[in-house]
Formats: sequence, C-alpha cells, structure tokens
Amino acid sequence: MKDKFKEMDPILSDVLVKIINRYEEGRKKYGGSMETNHKPLVTWILDAQEEAIDFVVYLEKVKKLLTGDSNYDKLYLQKSKQHRNVS
Repeated sequence: MKDKFKEMDPILSDVLVKIINRYEEGRKKYGGSMETNHKPLVTWILDAQEEAIDFVVYLEKVKKLLTGDSNYDKLYLQKSKQHRNVS
C-alpha cells in the first residue's frame, strides 16, 4: 500500500493525508470512529447540513476575495497598498 501511495498523483496524496489526519483528530476528540458512532439518522442529516452551510459560506468568501467584491476586503487591500507605498 505504501508503494501505491508514493505512486499516486501528488494532489490525491495530499488529500488522502488530510483525510487521515482529520480522522485521527476526530478519533482523539470524540473517542471513536464513524462506524462506532450511533447517532440518530436525523442527527447525521443535521450535521451534514451544517457542514454544507459552512462550505457554502467559505466559497462565498473566497469568491469575494477573488472578485474584489467585499467592502471589508477592499478596505483591507487599500490600507495594505497605502502601507506598502509609505514604507
């Protein structure tokens, strides 16, 4: 398995490492695994919805950063440029 891991696309390899790290953090934090967690089905759905909502918010933030469509980010960028011009 380790040889296959080394042969993988570097991006896929990075994602798999992140998944494994996340799993290990969750196991330490919650003391179990997904398999041993026996929450009600509705709770799983609610958890997934909350994660999806957070994901959409993060995407919106990144979109605003890329397009410059954020008053706060515009002010921050202006101040950064002014600071660089003064230095």
